[in-house]
Amino acid sequence: MDVLGLIEELQDLMEHASMFPWPGRRAISYDAFFRVTEEIKRALPEEVAQARAIMEQRDRVLAEAATQAREIIDKASEQSLASLENARRQLESMVSDEEVVRRAEARAVEIIEAAGREGDQIRAEADQYAADLLDRLSAFIVRMHDSVTEGRRALSERMAPPAAPVADSQPGP
Repeated sequence: MDVLGLIEELQDLMEHASMFPWPGRRAISYDAFFRVTEEIKRALPEEVAQARAIMEQRDRVLAEAATQAREIIDKASEQSLASLENARRQLESMVSDEEVVRRAEARAVEIIEAAGREGDQIRAEADQYAADLLDRLSAFIVRMHDSVTEGRRALSERMAPPAAPVADSQPGP
């Protein structure tokens, strides 16, 4: 029997014991009391040993749980640090990529501006060339016109009938 059961049995003995004429006093059988207390003495070491075993098992379980918790925390911390480092590298890469893009955009603007200036210069040179060409063409056309005019005049002089001699209005001899 377990210790609690034996203590309950001892309480039953007391409840059913005969009453003394003095208040709060009862008489129980010495043999019954001695038997129950001896059983308690025998059961108590076994119960204490069980309690110690349970306490030791509890301590082992708590130690294992603490170790596992520490391992879980360490692993989570490592994973968190790895994730943080990965995020830092990604951020650096993005910043680096952003810097590359910014520099590329600035270079593109420089190239576009240079191309615009070069285009303006080529356009100005082309305009000047066209103006020079038109001036030469105009001069050529003027010379051609003058030649055509001169050719027509010469042709019209050749084609004109000879002029009739002009008679004198004076009577002849």
